[in-house]
Amino acid sequence: MAWLAGAAGLGTLILGVTLLARVMSGRARGLSRLTGGSWPAATLAGVLAALALQSSSLTVVLLASAVDGGSLDGPAGWAAVAGVNVGATLLPHVWTWEMPWWCPVGLGVAGVAALAPRRLRRLGLGLVGLALVLGGFRLLEGAMGGRLAQELLGAGTVAAWSTWMAFGAGILVTALLVPSQVAVGVAQSLLAAHALPPRLAVGWVSGLNIGTTADVLAASLALGWRGRGTALFHLGFNLVVAGMGLAAAAPLAAALRWGPPAQALARLHTGLNLGGALLVGPLVHPLWKGWLGLNPAPPAAGGHGRARRR
Repeated sequence: MAWLAGAAGLGTLILGVTLLARVMSGRARGLSRLTGGSWPAATLAGVLAALALQSSSLTVVLLASAVDGGSLDGPAGWAAVAGVNVGATLLPHVWTWEMPWWCPVGLGVAGVAALAPRRLRRLGLGLVGLALVLGGFRLLEGAMGGRLAQELLGAGTVAAWSTWMAFGAGILVTALLVPSQVAVGVAQSLLAAHALPPRLAVGWVSGLNIGTTADVLAASLALGWRGRGTALFHLGFNLVVAGMGLAAAAPLAAALRWGPPAQALARLHTGLNLGGALLVGPLVHPLWKGWLGLNPAPPAAGGHGRARRR
């Protein structure tokens, strides 16, 4: 039954995140209007875009396409990509809210009731999606806290891993198109059930950051060199964040013992990406100029990314 409850929780969680992404996808308009101002403003715009779309991969692909077409300034686009990675870490904070079981149920009922009026349909779907996310996390948390966690601990399938194995597992899971928010939720549940040692949780979240770049890199193959550069910047940013996490794995693992484990892991994930954004943000202009220097020849007329240096 524990495995069944865990599978039901994971499926509900994925369904809720997917529904939220669909509801918010219509808010993508206006991303191409982001202009090259200060990097903090562009980073904040990326955070807001990720919150609106609830999909870091979709948001980065939109930004890469805008940069590739010349409608978005390169450095601003790259700074926004850093912000997207920060914004994508914020949803797991919601799952850690302490609330009774009837709160997700109430949200779902309110969402279904709001589906009838046409003008409230998007709001209704959003409430249903949030209810599924909260309910799925509660199911997953309950499953991990019971027999399923004992089986994992008894078999040693997770607890016996090395930090690098957890790092590789994080890459693999998100590279297989599992949303990073869901991957973090699984780690939060395991950590709360003491089925995942803190050092492995650090390796896991470091790896999943890199795994989320796989679909963006694949999509960028259809773009020109400006768009591909944006996808490579996304990869580079996440490599920096992963390096920060692995380099400080011991103190970060100790910090996960402060307070409720699920909340601590959410703070850690956000903190790592925010630190990466503050580190890389001031460098977007020289990095963009360096990328331009590697691609001095303008593309053929009508090709991707017109030769217009910013």
